[in-house]
Amino acid sequence: VEIFNVNVGESATLERGDLICAGSFSGVFAPVSSASDASKVLMIAADDFVADSLSTVTRAYAAGTFSREKIKFGGASLTTEPFEQALRQQNIHLRGTQEN
Repeated sequence: VEIFNVNVGESATLERGDLICAGSFSGVFAPVSSASDASKVLMIAADDFVADSLSTVTRAYAAGTFSREKIKFGGASLTTEPFEQALRQQNIHLRGTQEN
C-alpha cells in the first residue's frame, strides 16, 4: 500500500474510500463524477476529511489492493467497472464483488 499527501482544495469533503481524481499527481484532487474521469490520475481517499482555507491536504492511497464494496463515488451513482483498467495500470487492484 502506498499513501501520498494530496491537495483537495478548500471546498472538498471526502469520506474514506472515495475514489478521487486529478489531471496530474500534483493537481487538485476531487471525487470522480463520471466514467470519463478514468482517464485522470486516480487515488482512494484514506481518511474522512473536510477541507477549509487553512487545511487542503489529506492522505490518499496510490497503490494497493482494496475491496470493491468499500469504493465510494462522492455521491455519484457510478460503479467501479469503468475505472478498473485505469486503476490496475496505476497499481490499485480491487477484489470482491460490487452490489448495485
